This record gives sequence, C-alpha cells and structure tokens, in this order.
Amino acid sequence: MEAKLFRMRLVTNLHMGSGEANFNFIDNQVQRDPITEYPNMHPSGIKGALREFFDGIESKEYVREIFGSENTEKEDNKQGEVSFIEGKLLSIPVRSNKKSYFMGTTIEIIREYVEFSNLFGKNTENLKEIKEELEKIHKKLTEAGKKVCVLGNEEKGLLIESFENNEIDFYAENDVLSKVLGIKDIVVIKEENFKDEISKRLPVIARNQLENGVSKNLWYEEVVPRETVFYTGLVNSQNIDKFEDFCKKLEENLVQIGANATIGYGFTKFEEVK
Repeated sequence: MEAKLFRMRLVTNLHMGSGEANFNFIDNQVQRDPITEYPNMHPSGIKGALREFFDGIESKEYVREIFGSENTEKEDNKQGEVSFIEGKLLSIPVRSNKKSYFMGTTIEIIREYVEFSNLFGKNTENLKEIKEELEKIHKKLTEAGKKVCVLGNEEKGLLIESFENNEIDFYAENDVLSKVLGIKDIVVIKEENFKDEISKRLPVIARNQLENGVSKNLWYEEVVPRETVFYTGLVNSQNIDKFEDFCKKLEENLVQIGANATIGYGFTKFEEVK
C-alpha cells in the first residue's frame, strides 16, 4: 500500500458549504471539523472535486479505476482504488501592518500535522528537533503571558490583526518549522485565541440574487481566504499503476474545489510533501 501526503494552498477564496442550518446572520457557513471547529474539507468533497477535474482530462476507464463507478446501483459497480482523507487546516493568513499577512497557526495544529505526516513517513528525522522548537515556543507564550509568537527576529512596531502590541512576542527559530510546514512568515497563536479571533471570524461576503437586473435577495456567505493551507493524504490501497501518474497530474494543475467556480472560488494548488 502506497500513500502520499499533500499540502493544498488556496489560490482563491474557498467555500465548501456545511449544508447545516444556522441561526445567525451568515446564510452559508463553511465546513468545520466537529472537534476543533476549524475549517476543513470533507473527504467526499475532495474526491468529488478531483473526479470532476479528471473527468475533463482523462478517459472514463482511467477515472473509474481511480474513483470507482459513478452509478453504484449497476451490476458492474466498481469501488475506487484510491482512498481520500479529509483536508485539515495547517495555516491561515493573518493581516499585519508590516506585511500583507503572516501565516497563523497553533502549536496543536503543528503537532497534529507532524503526527499525521509521520504516518506517511515524512518528517521522521526531524521529530526531536520539532518537539524542542515547539516546547520553546510554548514556554515563550505561557511564561511571558503572550498570545502570539512571531517566528523571526524582533521587529519594532509590528502589529498582528486582532492583537495588541504587548500581546506579541518573537522567537528566532532555526527554520526547522518553516521547512516542515512548507510555509514562511509564521505566527504561532495560542489555541484559545486562534479559535476566538481567527478561525471563527472568517471573511463573510454579501451575495445578491438578481431577477431581470433587480435585487431580490441579499444573502451572506462565509469563505476561507486565499493563501490558506490545508493538508490531506491519498492512499493507493490496491497499488494500481496509475497512482503515480494521477498524483503527478494533480500537482501540475490548478483544481477547483467547493462551490461557485463561475466566480473564481476554490482554485487550489496541490503540492506533494516529499
């Protein structure tokens, strides 16, 4: 059995709807992990989006072998040979006064990513070093009573969205986390503050339904902002020969995931973690 780990960077805003009723002013909310409440991508949504993309570039037999039969009620029903895992949040853009944005994450998110990547045989050689770095950052946040730790040299007057200047600390790490996560300009935020200030306050876009050029219904849609990074895994459970070709084509193209493709939502770049 072969498995590959991928990071997914949003090139444009993403909306994968939760499909659940809610009683606040947001009509369409995004999918969220039931435990962490962070935005995520359901495996069925990833599989469906990739199937639709490969339907446009490959033969029916190729698609059927990877994804399985489209009509499961037929006698020749075939199960797909590749298994798809949910997309988990790795980092999300956080605005700043010195740069357009930093990449916000938490110690818990990094730990979960490292544990997940270890299952795919990645980052195993850096495990001890990663744990040491995370412990130092945790110490910075707890002992100094800070809410945000910027990975890098101290920069006077730096502000991070939703946080006061006296809530920000700095840590000049040795780049191991940047290499492992595949992102730069990292800010590590305390878990409780990340949930309250960042992940629960995603951009909300007003949408307008028109009939003959006349506004009939104004509604609000939550999106995950561009440059957010998720990660996922693909498992070649039956060791099919097409798996390598499938993963290569996935990396070479932009894939649209979620709703509203006609207005440019959901274009995503896949990158295999080597």
